[in-house]
Amino acid sequence: MQKKETKEDIELAPALIPIHGTVRPPSGVSPDSLEIVSLLRTSKPDKEGKFSIPSYKDGVNTVAAMAPEKEFGLMKILIMNNGASSEETVLDSQSTAQALIFITPVLIANDPKRAQEIMEIIKKNQKVQEFAGVIDKVFEKDDPMSIPEYEEAFQAALSSVLLEFNPQ
Repeated sequence: MQKKETKEDIELAPALIPIHGTVRPPSGVSPDSLEIVSLLRTSKPDKEGKFSIPSYKDGVNTVAAMAPEKEFGLMKILIMNNGASSEETVLDSQSTAQALIFITPVLIANDPKRAQEIMEIIKKNQKVQEFAGVIDKVFEKDDPMSIPEYEEAFQAALSSVLLEFNPQ
């Protein structure tokens, strides 16, 4: 369902840019069965997973691909600087693992420079990469976050990232 343009949208328009991306769900899930969600709008990807959605041109933004009737989806943290992101916008299990670690209260940052520093550490972390593999396996389950394998992989990834910030 498209949000109807309002006076506030028009006033914000100079601060917005279109983001073009791709959703790559785990095998067995059709990209066009998902709904792309941002703070501003929702949209549907095409059969190949291509989508376009507005984003603020500066700051830390989130975009997600959600399955109908489900409280779990794919996510991506977009770190924007004057309308440019440092990387391609792809929503997949890897971007989701990275986003879920980033949005924890101890790591999340609104400052784009600090957010980029944190994300670089998260992206290089082996346990986060392993967590992405678990997300791929449990994505189609009814409640992936309640599965012990998911919980253990999340905790291991978060602990590993935190140790990089605070080596013992």
